Amino acid sequence: MTNRTTIMIMLLAVVMMTAPIASATINVFDVTADNNVSGATSNYTVQLNTTGFNSLNITIPAGFGAVAPAAEALVARVDMWGEGPGDYMNVTFTANSSNPSTMVDVIACDSDDQMGPFFRTVNYTAGGVTDISKGDYMANLTLPTTEADGTLNLSVGGDGITNMTVTLYSVKNPATAATYTFNADGNTSGVTIILHGDVNGDNDVNVGDVTYLARYLADWAGYDTTVERAEVTGDNNVNVGDVTYLARYLADWAGYVL
Repeated sequence: MTNRTTIMIMLLAVVMMTAPIASATINVFDVTADNNVSGATSNYTVQLNTTGFNSLNITIPAGFGAVAPAAEALVARVDMWGEGPGDYMNVTFTANSSNPSTMVDVIACDSDDQMGPFFRTVNYTAGGVTDISKGDYMANLTLPTTEADGTLNLSVGGDGITNMTVTLYSVKNPATAATYTFNADGNTSGVTIILHGDVNGDNDVNVGDVTYLARYLADWAGYDTTVERAEVTGDNNVNVGDVTYLARYLADWAGYVL
């Protein structure tokens, strides 16, 4: 074997050892909200199914925010399943009893043990950065602003995570009605934010919505809507009272708000 051949083999070995491992294939990436009304506070669930990841980067669209929780309120929960049987862990984040607006208590549990609580500083302001890392596990969150996207960067040890469910509590929806796209390493999931009172779905609240709602209640063909759009009185029923309420709101009657 010539010296040149030996050098080429050595270089190839170095490249193979130092090249990054191919990223996992994401089979499912789904983001859903309990309440998709603009400006509302909602719980969000993120579902991930992959071939096994050790790192993941999620982009959070501009406009979303976080609401500082009450003391001892659950802020987030993460459930993770690995590639092997019994590979499971959950992590809960709870607002600290003494400093709920700046501190969370973190507890991690697997099938055998509980780790924690340990305490981490959290920043709920727009653009705020929070780093929650422990051992081989890293989570770095930058909240979005009205103009800039936010990010969630995750890194885990071991053989990789194949399934993960993240539940986020007290997320503030954007003020503007639109479809917002979340991105996980190139895989996307959209959440449509609507206006309360926008019965006909044209992203505006006006007299046309009053007419549309009246026709919907009269069972006119082609007139359809949702409870989230049409129920404006707060009684969880869509009826003629919502028509009256919406008309009075548009006429600026005192006490009628959406």
